[in-house]
Amino acid sequence: MAKITTKPLNMVQKLRNMSTVQGQIVNQFAQRMKKNGYKDFYQRELCYDRVILTGKKKSGTTKTYIFSSGGYSRKLNRKVQVDKNTQIHIIDKSFKNVNGYEMSGINKFQKLVNNVITSMKVVKRGWSLHK
Repeated sequence: MAKITTKPLNMVQKLRNMSTVQGQIVNQFAQRMKKNGYKDFYQRELCYDRVILTGKKKSGTTKTYIFSSGGYSRKLNRKVQVDKNTQIHIIDKSFKNVNGYEMSGINKFQKLVNNVITSMKVVKRGWSLHK
């Protein structure tokens, strides 16, 4: 199995991205994320035509996009501190078509006490309701 390389999305990688349609889309999304306060961008390529872009905020929130010819998926991870020992870990996953409309999605709310998951709630929306 070939190793998937993760590349920092620096100026050299942005210039390489300009040669492909997927790379240009990655550059556009990275610009949008940068305006929203994300930094430390990384890019990986998966099989076929899929490309992954990940960025991180100073607060620890990470956002990941998986781009393909049929649309893109987004995953947002963030933690909310409730008290000294308790956190709520919120994971928001969604799949959007090429026009940017959400087709399906899922929200996971995990309650962590001393970094151990004590409870979890899953809320589905869109097409994922029927699964």
